Amino acid sequence: EQLQHADEMANQTRFALDKSGRILRGMTWSGWFANLVSQDVKEEDYLNTKCPSTESLFQYEGIAEIGSAAAQAIQNMQANLLVLEACETEEQRQMCIQVCDDMYTRAAQEVSKLHSNGDSESLALVKRFLTDLSKLRGRLKACKRNKQWTSGVASKSADTKIPAKATAPNITNNNTKSDSIFAEQDEHLEFISQHLGELTDIAHSLHESFATQSQIVESLDETSDEILDKSKMVTRRADRLIQKKSWTRPKQEFYGNVAIRHSQSGHYIAETNKSLRLANKLGPQSCTFALWKRPNGMFGLQHKLSGRWIGQTAVAGSLACSATKFSAREEWQADDDWKETRLLCVSAGWGNGGYLVVRNDKLTIGRGDIDAKKLADLWCIENVESTNNER
Repeated sequence: EQLQHADEMANQTRFALDKSGRILRGMTWSGWFANLVSQDVKEEDYLNTKCPSTESLFQYEGIAEIGSAAAQAIQNMQANLLVLEACETEEQRQMCIQVCDDMYTRAAQEVSKLHSNGDSESLALVKRFLTDLSKLRGRLKACKRNKQWTSGVASKSADTKIPAKATAPNITNNNTKSDSIFAEQDEHLEFISQHLGELTDIAHSLHESFATQSQIVESLDETSDEILDKSKMVTRRADRLIQKKSWTRPKQEFYGNVAIRHSQSGHYIAETNKSLRLANKLGPQSCTFALWKRPNGMFGLQHKLSGRWIGQTAVAGSLACSATKFSAREEWQADDDWKETRLLCVSAGWGNGGYLVVRNDKLTIGRGDIDAKKLADLWCIENVESTNNER
């Protein structure tokens, strides 16, 4: 429950960030037009996102007519099982347990009828229905065990018979001593079999619980990454609006001369006639860029030889090294580790950002969403002086 609550909180945070980003984007003329032609952010689209749960009803939409009766019987049992798990009084529990047992029998009969058809479609449905019935049966047994355990350890120990001290069954004078031993062994085996069955049900319940928790944790992990990226995007847009209202230009500090190496191929970004390409080796003039940092974490890349900046063109929005000054279209952002980082062009995608990628051996700016981040190319920002010394 705590994990599901955390996931709901994360979804609400995603909605708040998307809404804030849309509002900030609408404060510019280009962003206003982008909002006009795009769909508005709706809260229900985020709040309806559910984590996987074993309590959700099995979905049999679009199932063949031949399996509709069995599907309906299984859904009826599951609905009553949810009621059983929410019961508060013992009388309610007993009544719901009886109803669930009857519905399980009914569902098993419908599945058996479906199996008797013998065709491939029916057998495929039977396999699916048996899996769902097995899960429901395990939850029903768990509810029955919980009912027994609520009476406390002392009550359980008083009611449970220990085989070692169990009274042997009545034996007539005609029975031999070996018959008595066999009867006692049978009682021991029956006792062990019963408890092994309970342990198996517990193991199945734990497995389903751990599987559900694992899926929720994975969902939270992906959502947290998305929230972090969106919070950075909202911060960038807010900083850009503040800069436009300011009378002074944002400060920038020289970091050093760097070269940018493509991690997958080992090639370097080089400038040729205001365009960018990948060079097989590090050229001291074509591959060297001066890196300037701003207080908000953004940085610019100025080609050392031509003095021009890498960024987006004003008209087509394509990648180029043609700008004569460090403006918003020439801002870049990287991860914390510059030895293996993605490069984000901040102004791409109407301010959402776009990652620098290699497509057909050509450099271009792609999308900036979480899915594009997973597929984005990795880069290494190397200090040129230290690189030359090592070589």
